[in-house]
Amino acid sequence: MLAISTCAGALIFLAASNVVSLYSHDAEVQAIAVKLLVFVALFQIFDTAQVVIVNALRAYKITFIPMLVYTVALWGIGLGGGYAIGLNQIETANALGLATPMGAAGFWLAGVASLVVASLILLAYFERVSRPARWVE
Repeated sequence: MLAISTCAGALIFLAASNVVSLYSHDAEVQAIAVKLLVFVALFQIFDTAQVVIVNALRAYKITFIPMLVYTVALWGIGLGGGYAIGLNQIETANALGLATPMGAAGFWLAGVASLVVASLILLAYFERVSRPARWVE
């Protein structure tokens, strides 16, 4: 599943200018859209990773922890972070070399970051849950 998603992400990345040219002939719109499709390609990969992991956790009948992870990652980092760097001037982001406000790219960057965080936390939790129990005698 992750391999298919990675291939789809690579295809989106490589064909971005061709896809955008189907929707607009305006050079400025095309330049912005091609840059945003890079985020879409990354979003595709990490979204698939977290979906696979959370469904594996569902097989263990674990749903509460993933809900908490999603609340913090997707709502906090994704939406809150997108608002912060997409629409506001943030000194921390400027220190990292990001020009703020970033507009749509800020929302996409925060969205990708939220999926990376969610994927990593859920993967670590899955590793812990799926490890066989060690019996102490």
